[in-house]
Amino acid sequence: MIDVGQTVGNYNVTAKLGQGGMGVVFLAEHPIIGSKVALKAISPQFAHNNEVISRFVNEAKSVNQIGHNHIVDITDFGSTPARDFYFIMEYLQGETLAALIRHEGALPVHRALNIAAQIADALQASHEHGVIHRDLKPDNIYLIARDGVDDFVKVLDFGIAKLITHAPRENNSTRAGSFIGTPFYMSPEQCEGKTDIDHRADIYALGVILFEMLTGMVPFTGDGYGEILVKHMMVQAPPARSIVPDLPAEIDAIVFRALSKNPGQRFQTMTEFRAALLDPARYASRRQRGGRRRPFRAIALGLIGVTALVAAVAIGAPLLKGPIAAHLAAKAARAPAAAPTNVNSDPAKAKVMRANDGVLGATSPPTQVPSSDTPSERVRRQDDQKTTMTTAATTAARPAATTARAARRAPRVHVDEPSLSARPPASPLTGDPYDPDDDGVLAPSIQ
Repeated sequence: MIDVGQTVGNYNVTAKLGQGGMGVVFLAEHPIIGSKVALKAISPQFAHNNEVISRFVNEAKSVNQIGHNHIVDITDFGSTPARDFYFIMEYLQGETLAALIRHEGALPVHRALNIAAQIADALQASHEHGVIHRDLKPDNIYLIARDGVDDFVKVLDFGIAKLITHAPRENNSTRAGSFIGTPFYMSPEQCEGKTDIDHRADIYALGVILFEMLTGMVPFTGDGYGEILVKHMMVQAPPARSIVPDLPAEIDAIVFRALSKNPGQRFQTMTEFRAALLDPARYASRRQRGGRRRPFRAIALGLIGVTALVAAVAIGAPLLKGPIAAHLAAKAARAPAAAPTNVNSDPAKAKVMRANDGVLGATSPPTQVPSSDTPSERVRRQDDQKTTMTTAATTAARPAATTARAARRAPRVHVDEPSLSARPPASPLTGDPYDPDDDGVLAPSIQ
């Protein structure tokens, strides 16, 4: 077991700096050149746990693979004769982001955005190398002074990072139904115990850290871890402005998007997230312009659809013209030249009789209609024939009707016994004015 006072590799262990869930960190010093380093070893209770050892080795590989100035450097890795694994990393003098929030509370907006942008820069490099942190939290963010710059970020503890490039399948540390991370900062998909976690889980965690830096508290708390996990999955995070009313709306919008339950609605890369953090006003402006463009985009897609339909008709019409014409020609050849068609509902050449057996005439003969006529042409021709017949009948009846009206207006001659010769002539249309049974209604009779 590694402890203070021992010599591990080329370094003397001089002090204990801290302890985490699986490991302990010591201050070590080179006995000759005096350089100070941080030595991280597996905690004694996990020294022979294969799963913990695998994670420990995984951390060293992950960090060495990335090599970014905002990620802690690991310079050496080894084990003691007693099989205690350790690695050597740069010694950082400063404090964790968790300690800063504890003694200062909510940070000024510009300071919180600066720290978050550096974290995003580090994690973008990590993601580009196929490494997902999966345990991002303020305790793993170290703030130091470097080259006259305060709040210089160093991201630590990649112990449960996922090497998606070299390990496409999950190992024992991420079995289906288990969850990895710290509940206050876990993404909804991690809380569900899903195995297909991608880099957007880190984007959600950074959103929680940003919320905490701006408000001094995490978005979800509870009496136990189970309640916190359920809230991450089911409850929408409160607006940061509900806690800090003077927070600019564009900052609140950035936090809101990062904390989306659906990974597809979050920032899709840390580069995109970082750009919004560095220029919130520009981000808000672009979002507004994008919202205004949506209706025009829909109109444009509609016009494209109409154009495509017209083009399809234009292309298809010539292709169909030949077969349609051939079909119509064959149909015309099979049809007779003319067909008898009666424009009336009465039988052809039927006599039309009055009630007193007077013959008025006969119905019209069948009309020869060319078979090539369209239905509309046939109806129009029939209508013309009916109009002609009606006009002729009206013209023939007009003199008789005039005579009848004149007779009714003439003064009556009082005689004792009117003779038949004194009666006005009967009209074919008005009937006999002296015959009460003759009302002038024609009664057709078919002989």
